[in-house]
Amino acid sequence: MTSSKQSKYALRMLKLSGKIFSEYIRPQMPHEISRAVLVDGKQRTQWESYHYQNEQIVERSKERPADLLPTRNPHYYPAHPQLKDLISTLREHGLFRDEHQDIVEEMSRLRALRGKPDKVRKTKGNKYKPESETKTEDEVKE
Repeated sequence: MTSSKQSKYALRMLKLSGKIFSEYIRPQMPHEISRAVLVDGKQRTQWESYHYQNEQIVERSKERPADLLPTRNPHYYPAHPQLKDLISTLREHGLFRDEHQDIVEEMSRLRALRGKPDKVRKTKGNKYKPESETKTEDEVKE
């Protein structure tokens, strides 16, 4: 044998090492499909596109995960306080509808209409205080 051709044993060992080390080796086209090119070329294109998709999947799985890429900042954290302030300001102007906050306000309004006291909520300083007794940020500043 010449050096340009490999033996069947060498080819099988290459395939086996590829399987072990997650390298994709495209299987040989079956004779039925390769012969069908003369009659119907659609089978061959389907077979080739299927194995091309497999190669793409293997290539994607070889890449580093997105959270480990150096181009992305792993310590990025959205600015929640600023976003909350922005949304509340937009809500006050009627430009944003926060359905959850609408429901919370409606429930507290209905509770007040029924004559029930404010819900008790936990705070840092005093373990339990009704909402009416807790001071808001504006009251603390004054």
